[in-house]
Amino acid sequence: MKQQKIQDLLKFVDFVQKTFNSYLNNTALTTINKIFCLQIKYNNLFLKEKEIILKFKKFKSQTLLKKKTLTEKQFIELLFICFEIIKKIEESYIKNLQSVNLVYLDYDSWELKRTQEFPNSLVTNIETAIENKSIYDIILTGSFATNDYIQQWSDIDLISIVDLDYLTKENIKLLKRNIKEIDLEVFKICPLQHHTSMVLFRSTLNLYSESYFFPFFLFTRSISFCKNKKIKISYFETNNKKSREKLIKKEQYFKEIYKNKQPINNYQLKDIISSALNIPFTYLHAKKIYVDKKESFDKLKEYNTIKLETLSYWSNFRTSWPKLNNDRRKIKQIFFGQLLLNFSIKEIFYRFYFEKNNYLINRKTFQNKIIETIKLLKIMNNEIKNESDINKSNFGFKTKRL
Repeated sequence: MKQQKIQDLLKFVDFVQKTFNSYLNNTALTTINKIFCLQIKYNNLFLKEKEIILKFKKFKSQTLLKKKTLTEKQFIELLFICFEIIKKIEESYIKNLQSVNLVYLDYDSWELKRTQEFPNSLVTNIETAIENKSIYDIILTGSFATNDYIQQWSDIDLISIVDLDYLTKENIKLLKRNIKEIDLEVFKICPLQHHTSMVLFRSTLNLYSESYFFPFFLFTRSISFCKNKKIKISYFETNNKKSREKLIKKEQYFKEIYKNKQPINNYQLKDIISSALNIPFTYLHAKKIYVDKKESFDKLKEYNTIKLETLSYWSNFRTSWPKLNNDRRKIKQIFFGQLLLNFSIKEIFYRFYFEKNNYLINRKTFQNKIIETIKLLKIMNNEIKNESDINKSNFGFKTKRL
């Protein structure tokens, strides 16, 4: 089995998961054409699957050539072709592996760690979603799982593990409704949160890579809403190209912030601060050092070339963040709450919906810190690039010790 084929499969799975996640949150239909580009780019994945190739070609001739935007029915049809590809190729790859090192992880059940910020309505919606057979589990990660969250600041990070074996064209809309009801309750608690619930295919755990999916240790610090669950992972180490790309995108992101003289309100400000606070985490992952966000700051102190003063500026916002009662009150309006679950609308709507933040920041200081952050990211990206030029990519299955 060629390692490049696994890389291609991981790229494809990663994109389909994100596209599926977008569908669950009403934002995917305008971007679906990318799947066809991927089908061409990773054609070596499908050479043995002539039946699937024919399905793709038939679907393309019947839909894409006639209409630029797919209907929901057409989109679902395309998704299930992609699911079929993933299942068949993963099965083929895993069967041909000479040895697979499995890791079994236990995580706490929800009954053991309840947080005060979780209303019964959110728990009820999660428990209702779990009754859907296509959901293998829903896990809570991040600071709410470790119980060190900051009120009014910390996001609620939920991962829905979807079992493709039980997902059908009939129950996919029910799954979509389940996830939407969960996210609506989440935004009542965290109105400034910039992401919805996340999706991970259960089959992905059989060919798992930290470069493409969530950090491996995340599962050891999570809370399962399905009682007494264990999770099995086959860990695959890839090169760090995906992580390097994330660090490069961060530098580009802050350049855009500086160019556009943002932020204009609390919603955008929180996104900028959160992105800055993720820099140590992203940088270390690009170096294939996997730690959580909190540990990443301490770990970064070991590198003399990295100055932490700029990051301290961003970190201070977390503890001084005001209680955004106006934002919370507004988001509870049912019409607006439903509307803002569509992130493509939300990105436009936040301009006049969320509270302005002129009183929160000194504009001149803020712009200077943006410049410093860009310089910091440039140093990090150059360092990672130099390391990558020297060291060859390292592939293979291995046991991950925790």
